[in-house]
Amino acid sequence: MRARLCANHPEQYAIKPALEGPQDHLVEVKRKLRRRRDLTMQWCRETPRVSCVEPRGAFYAYPRIDIPEGDDVFVTELIRQKYVTVVHGSGFGQRPGTKHFRIVFLPDEKTLTAAYAAIADFMQERYR
Repeated sequence: MRARLCANHPEQYAIKPALEGPQDHLVEVKRKLRRRRDLTMQWCRETPRVSCVEPRGAFYAYPRIDIPEGDDVFVTELIRQKYVTVVHGSGFGQRPGTKHFRIVFLPDEKTLTAAYAAIADFMQERYR
């Protein structure tokens, strides 16, 4: 039973050296993530119908959207019309009717800026 839940893989031997080895690369990783989080929060503050609690220690955010339809409809139409993929908050157990979406801010800043511009355009076109 246990083997099905956590299959044995050779990669597991890398865990110990990764955790006990040099950690100096994490300074740059954290700096990049902080900049991307800040870009995300700036977009949320500047975009009508969007609000968000600032993430602290995560690489994703759950912006709340003030729209007349469900967040599942929002994300489906967003990918169809603007080719931007986010996940509807109701898929993560958000309280029904709160209308959130989950966005991961791991991509580089250029990619995030383009995605946020596309989402803002979509919202303006759809929810004037």
